[in-house]
Amino acid sequence: MNPSPTWRLTRAIRFLVFVGVTLSLLSGCATPEEPEPKTVTVLEPAEVLKFSFDGQLVTTSKDRSISPDGKYLLAAVLGDRADRMMAIPISGGGDNPTQDPVSLAVSLYEVDTSWTRHNLVQWFPLGWLSDSECVFAIHGWQGTGPHKGKRGTAIYTADIETGNSSLISYVDVPEQGKVIEEAVLAEGGKIYMRIAGQFAEFDLESKSYRLIRDDLPMYYGISVVAMSPKGDQIVCSVYGEEKSGVYIFDVASGDEKPLVETGQSLSFYPNWSPDGSYILMYTLYRVDDPSVGGPARFNFIYGEDSPFPAAEEITIMDPEGNVVRTISMEGQYVSHAYWLEDGKSLVFLSGPASFGKWGEVLSAEYESVWIADITGESGPVKVADLASIEAETGEHTAY
Repeated sequence: MNPSPTWRLTRAIRFLVFVGVTLSLLSGCATPEEPEPKTVTVLEPAEVLKFSFDGQLVTTSKDRSISPDGKYLLAAVLGDRADRMMAIPISGGGDNPTQDPVSLAVSLYEVDTSWTRHNLVQWFPLGWLSDSECVFAIHGWQGTGPHKGKRGTAIYTADIETGNSSLISYVDVPEQGKVIEEAVLAEGGKIYMRIAGQFAEFDLESKSYRLIRDDLPMYYGISVVAMSPKGDQIVCSVYGEEKSGVYIFDVASGDEKPLVETGQSLSFYPNWSPDGSYILMYTLYRVDDPSVGGPARFNFIYGEDSPFPAAEEITIMDPEGNVVRTISMEGQYVSHAYWLEDGKSLVFLSGPASFGKWGEVLSAEYESVWIADITGESGPVKVADLASIEAETGEHTAY
């Protein structure tokens, strides 16, 4: 299967950012506003383990997949004959270092593929409670256990020293289309999970389930929902007659408040920083053209089924509703912003865009790649000139 244009673009951005940062560090890349030099820590990637397996490997975020002592990888291996949740050793093969790690893995939950092939099942490794105890969810049609044949969400803990798993909590989810959108194993043994328009809490200690909200907006157009990395807050973008804008919901207090409401500007696609300290969103400004008639508009750049993450401005806010920084390029749209791991920097694209009388897109181009420090006062640093690269290679990057 050929990669999608979005995947090719993302891969190209990551490569260009790596090259640009390297050149910037080595040769002093030209910038609109030269930042103060600073010492940075550079990681040298080293291959720890390489192994093969039959089927599909399902993991979660890298900081939750690996056990605290660094010895095991929690993952589901969906094979030809069986689907398993496994703790795979990543610290070597013991007496036989060349032995396949999957053959040494501890099987924690297993279902024959004759069941899962005909019944939609989600395998969700959630993380670790200790060096030897992990947590995972099985969502969909249950293939084993006391709820076999029912459709719902089952939360398990497992001891990798014994290979025994314990069902902690189960809740029916009979609707076929409802799947786990996000899940976070938070501090205090709580799991926060978003299933379609519902937001729920599972408590591992009390083995209880609590439905917190069942009215979250569904994904449609620019209406999105995003849990914070700790699961303690939710941002959602809603655009309706009663309320319109980006809102934040606090789990502990149960309060919801607007971060920014739609008016002369419209913000969309909120996105948390890795540590949950900041929220990035795209901002467009209202176009009032009396000659056109009808309601005022916002000039989106539309994709196949929803707008691109592109706007006149990138707005960064904190969860309290304070604007930390805005980023814009005169006469251009800024787009495809991604957080870097430090949680204080982001990479994004810029390029010109033009629109017709009715808001139709006449042209849209990618021109440059930038890195911005959202907490500093220096301007964004250009790390790649896409226009020059396209001129040299003859390959055009389509919007």
